[in-house]
Amino acid sequence: MSDSESSSTHFHPEPVRRAPQFGSLTPEERAERAPDSKKLIVGKEINLNGEITACEQLIVEGTVDATLTRGKYVEISKGGVFKGTADVDQAEISGLFEGQLKVRQRLVIRAGGRVIGDLEYGEIQIECGGEVSGTVRSRQEGEAESNLTTPSVDAAE
Repeated sequence: MSDSESSSTHFHPEPVRRAPQFGSLTPEERAERAPDSKKLIVGKEINLNGEITACEQLIVEGTVDATLTRGKYVEISKGGVFKGTADVDQAEISGLFEGQLKVRQRLVIRAGGRVIGDLEYGEIQIECGGEVSGTVRSRQEGEAESNLTTPSVDAAE
């Protein structure tokens, strides 16, 4: 062994680690919506089929074909797909939701987001470029539910 080999130091840099970003919310904002929650993240190119029952916060970047009952928050990221039934407090859609969606509180449909099927919501925000098609019902307290069937709705707030 030569002197240069024995005195050389091997350098092993740590890889740069970044906090994951899902949709438009920061990790702190997501934590506020469902603190200490039971989270399920379905990553890109992942397919999930079945029934989801004990999930408070669901983030979909891949494809989900399932029933989600009594969730607190669901986020469908751009490129994410949810087919089936979901019953949640709040939802943010940047990808595609197809099926029956019941949002007891606030629903946000981002530009490029689409909801196709039966929709029931407490409060709704649709960005320019967001789409809703199917049966739409508002769940406003003290008001009679109204049924409105539209082929496609584009709105901006």
